[in-house]
Amino acid sequence: MDLIMGAILVSNKILINTEAPAWMYRENPIVFSGSEDETHLNNPLNLKTVSAEQLIKIGYSLKANLFAPISSSFEMNNKQTMGSG
Repeated sequence: MDLIMGAILVSNKILINTEAPAWMYRENPIVFSGSEDETHLNNPLNLKTVSAEQLIKIGYSLKANLFAPISSSFEMNNKQTMGSG
């Protein structure tokens, strides 16, 4: 079943470098590996838009976070989703 959520911004450090997702902020969905520096983030070529299904393939535990209220934030520890902050 497709999740109809629109595009999600995901860092290339996750998509290309295969770093594990470590940070997710539920606003306009943006997901970071946690190792991005300011230079990396300021280059729009380092972010990609993906579907919810593509993000869930990276880490299934991220699925529940997609349904969290706007302004929720999540940090991954040992690849397990932690509570919102």
